[in-house]
Amino acid sequence: MDSKMNTIQERASVLLVSVDALKPEFVFEQERLGVSLPNISKCLVEQGLTAREGMKSVFPTFTYPCHESMITGTNPATHGTVNNGIFDPTGEHLGA
Repeated sequence: MDSKMNTIQERASVLLVSVDALKPEFVFEQERLGVSLPNISKCLVEQGLTAREGMKSVFPTFTYPCHESMITGTNPATHGTVNNGIFDPTGEHLGA
């Protein structure tokens, strides 16, 4: 095995699962709320790591900037994703 492959194998793996607008109580208080999310419960609560108290969002609170902030650990002013628009420098996909 070459050194590059060895380096890749030694890195920690992280899987970020984000469900837009899924409030913590829907996961942690399912019985009280009459909600049943068995797969989410098994994967995230029983076998994973969760932010039980939720997390502080960023501004603007659109999906793309929020997810980019979670992934990079930086705010929109740093990573540059400030809305849900797509990068379309040729203008071919406007409104898509």
